[in-house]
Amino acid sequence: MNILFDHNTPRPLKKPLPDHHVALTKEMDWQELSNGKLLAKAQELFDVIITTDTNIEHQNIVANFDLAMIVLRGYSNGSRELAALMPLVNEALKDIQPGQVLHFYVDDRLQQIDQRKGKIE
Repeated sequence: MNILFDHNTPRPLKKPLPDHHVALTKEMDWQELSNGKLLAKAQELFDVIITTDTNIEHQNIVANFDLAMIVLRGYSNGSRELAALMPLVNEALKDIQPGQVLHFYVDDRLQQIDQRKGKIE
């Protein structure tokens, strides 16, 4: 599967995805693209975008793109904290479909905070 890491997704998280081709927005020279333009470009070359940006899906209707999205949520965007989510990501990549958005949280408390803020249903 071809995966794009959004601007803030830590590079070391590529290592737990050995069965997939993973590129960074910086490697694609797309780091300056706005979220909508990024999704439009990404759908041409990638199957999934992995991001730590909880706003990207609300700014753009992901179902309108031929791309799936995985949102990783921790208290920081540090690779050590988010690495705990990578087994869930690997499992999800087996069945994820274009237009689908999945959220993975380091703990239930953070998920509840996002629910209260309306970032997820």
